[in-house]
Amino acid sequence: TITGERIRGEIVKVTGSKLEIKLLQPGSVQRGGKVEITPRRFCFPLNESALVGKVINCYGETLYGDSYLGQPGEFIDLPIAVEPIPLQMRAPIETVFPTKLKIIDGLFTIGEGQRLGLFAPAGAGKTTTVSIMANNMDADVVIFAMIGE
Repeated sequence: TITGERIRGEIVKVTGSKLEIKLLQPGSVQRGGKVEITPRRFCFPLNESALVGKVINCYGETLYGDSYLGQPGEFIDLPIAVEPIPLQMRAPIETVFPTKLKIIDGLFTIGEGQRLGLFAPAGAGKTTTVSIMANNMDADVVIFAMIGE
């Protein structure tokens, strides 16, 4: 970067001696800056038991609280950029997943294993609704991805 710090990025395109890089962290790069290419794709460290109860960012780093995510060798790296399973190959949603919120269970029923998008303007109560759902679900583990939050 301009300040000399290291930032993560992904090489999107190579044309001759030029690189097109998608920055994965805030920062500024400069023409002629040094690029270090790592031998592996950008991956997310996954250790199921260490992630329970954690709030993490898109790099797998804890945002607050206990930062322990396991020792090297205790987790696996899952690639971030993978092709989704084609829609016709996915298992059908057959079992209702009760949220214990009458409005959702009555009008917007959620299926077990279903992906769900919740879109609304700022301040409409999306995070509150998701928190209520998480606290009331009969599940061992609940995973929420708060994209753009």
